[in-house]
Amino acid sequence: RFDNLHAPSGTQYTGPSIKAEKEDTTYLTALTFVTTTVSGVNAERMRITNAGNVGIGTTGPSVYGSGGIGIIVEIRSTGASSAPALTFSIDQTADGNNAGGLIWATSGTAGAEKRLAYIQVASDGSSATTASGHMDFYTTNAGTLGERMRIDKNGNIGIGTTGPGSKLDVTTAGLGTTQTTSSGLALV
Repeated sequence: RFDNLHAPSGTQYTGPSIKAEKEDTTYLTALTFVTTTVSGVNAERMRITNAGNVGIGTTGPSVYGSGGIGIIVEIRSTGASSAPALTFSIDQTADGNNAGGLIWATSGTAGAEKRLAYIQVASDGSSATTASGHMDFYTTNAGTLGERMRIDKNGNIGIGTTGPGSKLDVTTAGLGTTQTTSSGLALV
């Protein structure tokens, strides 16, 4: 707990705190993170439950989200005009710089590829004054991670190609020769 931070002489403020908080009648505890608002009111900002779930903007991160899918981190906004956002940011603007991604992985075997799937965002011809980017989707097949789909800076979607030339560009060698939708051929 941090008390009397920048308090005027003779004024007692309860400041921000990180504390263990009892969650029920047993000895189960949560770790809570509290900050003080401009008006001096303490407000819980984040909680780690005894089950290891993390809630930002909620004091009760649920164990299961919609469809019964297990949740570890829940970010919630209570404002009608604001939506929660998770931001990945880099200062580098050179072409191809990775700005971040989401990885699904397994503990796997030492030395083996542990990523099952990966979504990456990278700069694409960006400069200090303008930003462009592309989003890449990877999956792992038999221990090899490979890019399977890309959305480029123009909104073109490429499947089987890293340089889509039209709104949907599917490249396959399934018919004996490489064919793409951008060439006007129908893929079966």
